[in-house]
Amino acid sequence: MKVCFISGEYPPMQGGVADYTQRLAEALEELGVDSYILTSVKARSSVHRDFVLADIERWGFSLWSKVEGVIRQTSPDLVHIQYQTAAYGMQPAINLLPFWLHRRIPDLPIVTTLHDLRVPYLFPKAGRLRQWATRALLKGSDGVIVSNEEDLAAINKTGYQTANLRLIPIGSNIIPTLPDDYDRDSWRARYDIGAGDVLLSYFGLLNSSKGVEVLLAALRHLPESMPRTKLLMVGASVGDSDPTNVLYEQKILRLIDDLAVRDVVKFTGHVAPVDVSANLMASDICVLPFKDGASFRRGSLMAALAHGLPLVTTQTPDGSKAGTEDASGRPPRLVHGESCLLVASDDEKALAEAIVQLIGSPQLRKKLSEGALQLAKCFSWDRIARETVEMYHSILRRMPC
Repeated sequence: MKVCFISGEYPPMQGGVADYTQRLAEALEELGVDSYILTSVKARSSVHRDFVLADIERWGFSLWSKVEGVIRQTSPDLVHIQYQTAAYGMQPAINLLPFWLHRRIPDLPIVTTLHDLRVPYLFPKAGRLRQWATRALLKGSDGVIVSNEEDLAAINKTGYQTANLRLIPIGSNIIPTLPDDYDRDSWRARYDIGAGDVLLSYFGLLNSSKGVEVLLAALRHLPESMPRTKLLMVGASVGDSDPTNVLYEQKILRLIDDLAVRDVVKFTGHVAPVDVSANLMASDICVLPFKDGASFRRGSLMAALAHGLPLVTTQTPDGSKAGTEDASGRPPRLVHGESCLLVASDDEKALAEAIVQLIGSPQLRKKLSEGALQLAKCFSWDRIARETVEMYHSILRRMPC
């Protein structure tokens, strides 16, 4: 089988969709699926490979003819769009691409993975038309994949119906792999962390949904009697796709000065995946205070689980706490006190209390670490690739001969 991926970003571009597309293509290759990746010119590098076609300068409507040309050149069995509107510059051309392709190449099936449900920009006061653009992408696709139950429920509310709407979770884009010369104490010493100190970690790009300002404010509520505590901000801050991340980064840097915590907070900047893994493993507790609650669409959450980190994160806005897998076979859930500690979003004091609880309890940290590793087994790339291939075959069987 041959698949043509269309992705707004791809390594060396920095972003979750870039890393996801690369990991999925690699996992599919293990199952005998050949992939071509059509992506942005920003993904060009000295390590450019033949199957990565980094040819798109802008994601406007000129995209359509370029996509058709690549498809006729590579003759894939299926097209798979990786959709995140920011990765396409908030342009609506990608939303209507399936209709164009069906008109030009009628027998070519199209699958879309929705990495989030943000709508594209059309024009000022577009209002409901922006939601129409997302529905158009759904209707034009022969199959749709979502990565979490929240997005699945949101799509079901739109009335969209298809036999090929599936929930296939993402995995960790950072595979737990340490440098050959890794020594935890030496690695921590890079950030002036001693043997008796506590190192908190945050992983992921900075944007307004991540709750970083709440995490910074929580540092003020840690008792002075606790061991010295520092916060390591792991990885790139802004990425390549969402310009709002730059504004949010500036806000966070100002807040660090306003809260007088500059000596506590360290930034690693963009580093190689193996160094990301080393930074995570060097930390004692991972803190991910998402404003909209923890979701399995978050690559940073998946990385924390894969590394077996004691984790503090946030419950959904309605206050629900996840249970275990039920008889319907839905994906497993985060369980408070088993695989993480869950607190209310935007509650800096509750976040601080959870951090203090973990600092004071090695037994609880060990329990959450074991629970995280057990949960991470459900999100292996091999499993994700197999479920994706099953969907491909299901769609291809339904296509007219």
